[in-house]
Amino acid sequence: YLSKNPLGQVPMLECLDSETQQTVRLSQSTAIIDFLEDAFPHRWRLFPSDAVDKAMAKQFVEIVNSGTQPLQNRNYLARLEKLSEGKITVTEEAQRVIERGLSALEVVVKQKKASQKGPYCMGTFCPTIVDVFMVPQLANARRYGLSVDSLFPLLVKIDQTCSTHPWFVKSKVD
Repeated sequence: YLSKNPLGQVPMLECLDSETQQTVRLSQSTAIIDFLEDAFPHRWRLFPSDAVDKAMAKQFVEIVNSGTQPLQNRNYLARLEKLSEGKITVTEEAQRVIERGLSALEVVVKQKKASQKGPYCMGTFCPTIVDVFMVPQLANARRYGLSVDSLFPLLVKIDQTCSTHPWFVKSKVD
C-alpha cells in the first residue's frame, strides 16, 4: 500500500484514466471529492454550484479537515501523550480539539442557515461536502465523550437529518 500511497493513509482512489489508459491514484478526501465532481458532473454534486457558496463550503470543510481532524488523530495524540509524559492525555486533548473545531463549525453553519432554509449544513435541501465532513467528526466527538446534544445542538439536528438520507445510510459504518 505504501508504494501506492506513501503516507499510508486512507482514503485512496485508484482508477484508470480513460484518455491516457494510465492508472491514477489520488489520496486525501477533498482531492478525491473534487476529482469525482469534475469527472462525473452529471451525478449528484457535493459542492454548491454558486461560487460564493462553494468557497464557503470549502471553508467549512477545512474547519474539520485541517483545523480539527489531524489534531485529534489517535496516533498523533498517543505520541503527544507519550512525549508529555502523561501531562497531556489522549482523551482530554481530543475533547479540547474537537470541541473547539465543532464549536466553530456550529457558529458558521448557524450563520449560513439564517439565510437558507434547507435542513443541511449549507442550508440546502440536499447534503453537501460540509455534511460529509461534519457527520464523522460528530461521531468522533461522541466517541471521545463530548456532550454533543448540549454543545452542538444545530449540528446534532443536521446529523439526525443526514442519518436518514440514502447517501449516509449506504455509507454508515457500524
